Amino acid sequence: RFICMHSIKQKEYLLWKRKLLSDSGLRVRYDEFWNTTNPHTGKRGLMCRLESCVDPFLTDLRSLMYPKLGGFKSGVLDDLEAIHLAVIFMDDGTKCVNKNCRTTVNWVPTRVECTPYVSAFRFCLQSHGVEGAKQFIGWLDSKFGIHARISMIKGSPVVEIGRRVDKEKFVETVRPFMHETIMYKLEGSFSTTIVRRDRLSEKAPVQSG
Repeated sequence: RFICMHSIKQKEYLLWKRKLLSDSGLRVRYDEFWNTTNPHTGKRGLMCRLESCVDPFLTDLRSLMYPKLGGFKSGVLDDLEAIHLAVIFMDDGTKCVNKNCRTTVNWVPTRVECTPYVSAFRFCLQSHGVEGAKQFIGWLDSKFGIHARISMIKGSPVVEIGRRVDKEKFVETVRPFMHETIMYKLEGSFSTTIVRRDRLSEKAPVQSG
């Protein structure tokens, strides 16, 4: 059975998924519900959900797309296209925004404040393990000419696209297939401008150090 849930803020995106699945012949139903109380905020959130009928095909598909730590079977990723990359990013991807730039001050490498910029696009594919992440990187390179690398976060691998040329190519590749409510994940500049506090007004906050 296929089940997918999102915050109600992404309802239109989930309904877009429902149309894709329905057009492919999979029967799905849509509903909304209140989730359990958030232990951090004490609030409950309205959620939206898709749920399909039971189908043995879905079991086979899950074993192909979620191979856990062993990596994907040969040829599985080769069948995926740009729309699949976009959906994977919309569901399991994010943009990393940096407010600090590497520069040199008095011949000493340091980090200073700069205008926020998109430092990387990240895919959270920890459940696929290092081997699956390596295969995903190879697929990005061979299929779309996008270079990426593996980073470790709390001992688990994530895939990051960090070079400017690759970030630009990634945006160009997935933009036509991104749902309008998820476009914020692509927005932002790749350029950096160092903030010179000495050129701002006296009311500007003073940079420490």
